Amino acid sequence: MERLKLFIPVIVFAFLAVVLMYALIRGDTGHVESALLDKPVPEFSMPSLFDEKPAVSGEEIKGEPYLLNLWGTWCAPCKKEHPELVALSKKGVRIIGVNHKDDKELALKWIEEHQDPYEAIIFDDTGRFGLDLGITGLPETFFVDADGVIRYKHTGPISEYIWNTKLASQWQALQAPAAN
Repeated sequence: MERLKLFIPVIVFAFLAVVLMYALIRGDTGHVESALLDKPVPEFSMPSLFDEKPAVSGEEIKGEPYLLNLWGTWCAPCKKEHPELVALSKKGVRIIGVNHKDDKELALKWIEEHQDPYEAIIFDDTGRFGLDLGITGLPETFFVDADGVIRYKHTGPISEYIWNTKLASQWQALQAPAAN
């Protein structure tokens, strides 16, 4: 019996290793359900990242589907996804950016150096709007229909592969009602 007690930590470790490995390989870690799914984007009127542009409000960006992309210059995965956002915007995907808890000057410099894929950029320096959206980390992207209702949430960077295999169909579903 004493010898069996020596193997208990090894058995527990092996069990935990199997559970963690399963969690890592079991599927899409980029899709996290949102409490706001099928609910309107929280009402907002916030400053633009660009001082010369007026505030951005939820009402004025309704009318066409869009991606609401939360990012920051301090966020390494955000930097990784940026070229894909630029490519998507060039293909006609409407993207509204939310610069989350960032330094305004750094954000402006980043956009100037790496291209601006956003139709508008909301400056959320306090992170309050991100909290209202229930974000868990950056980057996060919400798929919003023409009526301002959140239809899908993607957590993590968007790559060409993720867009083509998982997200393009979500975007197309938002476009379908506009075709009627």
